[in-house]
Amino acid sequence: SNSSITVERNKRSNERNLGEQQYVLKDNLELVPEDQGQTISKVNVNVQVDVNDPTQPEATKTQNANFHNQMLHCERDLLMRHDDCSVFRLTSSSSSLASDLYPPVVIDNGSGLIKAGLSGNHSPTHVFPSVVGRPKNTTLNVFGLSERCTYVGEEAQRKRTILHLVYPIQHGLIANWTEMEVLWRHAFENELRVDIQEHPIVMTEPPNNPQQNRERTTEILFEAFQVPSLFLGVQAVLALHSTGKVTGTVIDSGSTVTHVVPIIEGDALENITQSVHLGGEDLTEYMMRSLAENNSWSFTSKAGLDIIRNIKEKFCYVASDFEAELENFKNNPEEIKEEYVLPDGQNMIITSQKFICPEVIYKPFLIGKDIQNLPALTHSVIERCSEEIRNDLYTNIVLAGGNNMFRNLEERLQQEMSNLVKTGIKVRVHAPPNRNYLSWKGAAILSGLSNFHQMCVSRQDFEEFGTSVLYRKLI
Repeated sequence: SNSSITVERNKRSNERNLGEQQYVLKDNLELVPEDQGQTISKVNVNVQVDVNDPTQPEATKTQNANFHNQMLHCERDLLMRHDDCSVFRLTSSSSSLASDLYPPVVIDNGSGLIKAGLSGNHSPTHVFPSVVGRPKNTTLNVFGLSERCTYVGEEAQRKRTILHLVYPIQHGLIANWTEMEVLWRHAFENELRVDIQEHPIVMTEPPNNPQQNRERTTEILFEAFQVPSLFLGVQAVLALHSTGKVTGTVIDSGSTVTHVVPIIEGDALENITQSVHLGGEDLTEYMMRSLAENNSWSFTSKAGLDIIRNIKEKFCYVASDFEAELENFKNNPEEIKEEYVLPDGQNMIITSQKFICPEVIYKPFLIGKDIQNLPALTHSVIERCSEEIRNDLYTNIVLAGGNNMFRNLEERLQQEMSNLVKTGIKVRVHAPPNRNYLSWKGAAILSGLSNFHQMCVSRQDFEEFGTSVLYRKLI
């Protein structure tokens, strides 16, 4: 279909508009002046973007390649005869062209990390801790604090000694809306550097997200940020979508919570979904206590936890047979010994903690939690589903989330679940290499579909129906 394009000529030296002409881009890539009925030439539109121009949105720079993929190229001297013209801007009523100019922003909200990026990328381009810091003492006159009262992400963590830290997302659910808005604003303005009023947004949510949370999210995005359109998607469903499947069981384990979600034809069975308060932070704290017992080190601060988290992610693995691994360690302790250099230059010795820490997933009683272990929890969820769909749920178990990144986790899970099911039932556990970003990736893929805009709630929809529009379009 025809698309109306505006080509503007700007001279950046004095920001003087040198003129504009309306054209219509026809299916055969011919540009026709809007006030004339004849074709002037078959052309290529060359979109020039100065990457050093601070006024250019980051989204425009990073998505410049997409213009070439759309084959919209234009000879400069055809439309404009001024050699000093350095910047072109195009606007279009065409949704496909608008998607290239203003690609959807994708935000995956996690208790530990916010993952942000633009549609078209394979992984989030910006990942930062879900934490907001404010000065403990507002009368402090420390350099920088007199001008700033809010710190976000890693910067907040670095200044933790003089800041009060708030984690707005607790066990997957938004608990502090004031600070959550700070996190989103930081993602839009400081990380992605986009004008969010121009970009559709895809935002993830946990399974069984309370109705009031969905409505509050919608109100903030449309009222405070004035986004043009919004899509809310369940993290587990998006994770499964990224694997090319529509039916399966997603085990999504993040920093503080683990969800087991059965999904049929793209719909999460939320009445059967189970969640437990067990995640990566529990394992980090357990490892910290274990290392302190064996190294005479004491890590009680958040800074210490960051070191332990890094050790955990670097060295830990799941034992195929825990008892055999433990016996092997007792007989040959040097085989799995590792050394880690602390920030002060001293060495920390790591041995059996490498496989004992992840064992919490299979033995939660090790940290005093009276809950089902992961194989039993997953088995109980699938067994509650209709018998005719269980085979599909057992053979399509997908791991997602950062706490599922341990080596050999999928093999051990598949082995233990195979021991729980009836004879003849096959169990297959899939562990995509990028599973820590699987929900984000699924959301990015979804936002690239041709019918994506039809799935969204628009600002006009929200202004007309309020939050009730969520239950007209997103459910």
